[in-house]
Order: sequence, then structure tokens, then C-alpha cells
Amino acid sequence: MATMIQPLRRAPRGTRGPSFSPVIDRAELSAEFDRALAEIEDKWPDAPVRDDAFAAYVRAHLDATPDLGTRLTRLRIVDLFVVWWAMTSPAGVAAFLETFGHDLAHNIACIEARFGHIDPRSVIDQLIVELFTGAEPRGREFSGFGSLRAWIEVVATQTFLDAARA
Repeated sequence: MATMIQPLRRAPRGTRGPSFSPVIDRAELSAEFDRALAEIEDKWPDAPVRDDAFAAYVRAHLDATPDLGTRLTRLRIVDLFVVWWAMTSPAGVAAFLETFGHDLAHNIACIEARFGHIDPRSVIDQLIVELFTGAEPRGREFSGFGSLRAWIEVVATQTFLDAARA
């Protein structure tokens, strides 16, 4: 006996019932910020971690985030700091390269193996400029709600491939 497969049906809009965003526990958020700031200070003692401009940068990110309550557990404050710091200071770029330089070197080695005509140093310089300088540095696109390492890999690969194809 054959069974007929029924197509999936969507519930009409507005009939699913109310959806509630989780309440943001400000004490828990504050504790997470304190933990992240301490981690930053341990890793980079001279970093401007208590700078009001960083707080404003994070606040702007959080204010622009839809469904903040559901995404807050994925917030990566240390990653946001590294991006902000690199956009505001050469010391931040150095910290970024200290943290992600090996990944960038691996990424560019893969591209260089396929496209031997590229100059790795100039491509890295181009990436740094694209990420952290100018009126609209690409680093501002990083939301802070995922892995900076993964985001950098995608952006770096795009930049390296663009350079290789040029």
C-alpha cells in the first residue's frame, strides 16, 4: 500500500502566537564584559581596554543588533576589541597580526601555491588597509557575534583571490 506524501504547509503569518525575546540580564552581561576586559588586559597589558571610545563602539554594535536577547550569548567581546583597536591604533594592528598572522600566512600560502605571481607582503598590506583604514574600514562589518577567525578567513581569501586575479 502506497503512502501519499503530503506537502509541508506553512502556518499563515501572524498565527504562530507571540514570540518573546529573552530578557537581557544586565548583571550577567556586565560580568561577561568584566571577564572579557580582564582577558584583554592579561593578553595585552598596554591595550586601551578601558577607553570610552571602545564602549561606544560596542554600544553601537549592540544597539544595531536585531534580536539582541537571543544573540547575546554568542557575543565575542575580545574579538570586537581586537577589531576596534586595529582600526584605531598601529599597536592594535600589531596585536591583530600577533593573533591572526599565522592564519593569514597559511591562507596566503594556499593562494600563492595556485597563483605564483602574487607578492604575499603586498597582499597582506592591502588586506590590512582594507580592514582597518579609511572612512569605512571593512572591520566595521564584523558583528562580534561569531568567530573573528572565520570572518577573517573569508575576507582574506576574497582579498587574496582578487589580488591574484588582477
